[in-house]
Amino acid sequence: MNLSFRICTEADLAAADDILVAAYQFKGSRKKLLRHYLSLQPDGWWLALVDGDPIGFGGAVDYGAFSSVGMLSVYPSWQRRGIGEALTKQILAWCEECGCPTMILEAEEEAVSLYARLGFVEEDTTPQMLLDEPRSDMQASPGVEIMQAKDIPELAAFDTPYFGAERTKVLFSHLRENPGRAFVTRNDMGQITGYLFAQPRMLGPWVASTASEAEKLLVQALALPFENGPSVSIPAMNEEGLQLLKRYHFSQRSIDHYMRRGAPFRGQRAMIYAQASPALG
Repeated sequence: MNLSFRICTEADLAAADDILVAAYQFKGSRKKLLRHYLSLQPDGWWLALVDGDPIGFGGAVDYGAFSSVGMLSVYPSWQRRGIGEALTKQILAWCEECGCPTMILEAEEEAVSLYARLGFVEEDTTPQMLLDEPRSDMQASPGVEIMQAKDIPELAAFDTPYFGAERTKVLFSHLRENPGRAFVTRNDMGQITGYLFAQPRMLGPWVASTASEAEKLLVQALALPFENGPSVSIPAMNEEGLQLLKRYHFSQRSIDHYMRRGAPFRGQRAMIYAQASPALG
């Protein structure tokens, strides 16, 4: 078996999409998400090849303070042959070359031992919550504004202490992908106190300074139509957030394991109400 690695490009999207759909048993293509990832970190996404044929995919987004690793996947017929571990090592080597002090990821139960062998330690879990039944009685919340492009610089400054790194480009991209479905709250002095992106199938990113601000944003979001769910990936250490979701009839469907390698993470996961994805936060 001749195993090699190379950077994934736009021309490889179909192959990467096939790998992801097969590995995670997704319903439908993830090309749009992959294109989003490549636009944010063109040099951070990798293909694993056996004799020149793509059979694995994964990568990371480097935020400077840390790198967020995600989408690690191998064709089912090639799993349990060490390819996933080799691909992960390739990605971690790239992160180290970038000078990144910390790597984080969300692992499914069966992958925890693999990442532990590579030096990751578990620090939290991330329940995957799903709205049991769409609410037809929800109305827009007073005091919640539709996010505008001009809000992004202030939003990024608000977000950085919670997320743990500056991610202006990511926030701009979420707003571009979800026009009219992104919201902010402000205090009496006009300062941002929370925000939420209501994507067609999920909520997130969603950060708020208090549970009451988070609830205003949630009510505003649930007044919108959704293709499915929506789902929410919330850090377990945000206990108030979990209780909030349960009050609005979200229930847990699965759980991931939040793991770190390297220096301590400086963000505030307890104030994060939803992550958009492992790599984008």
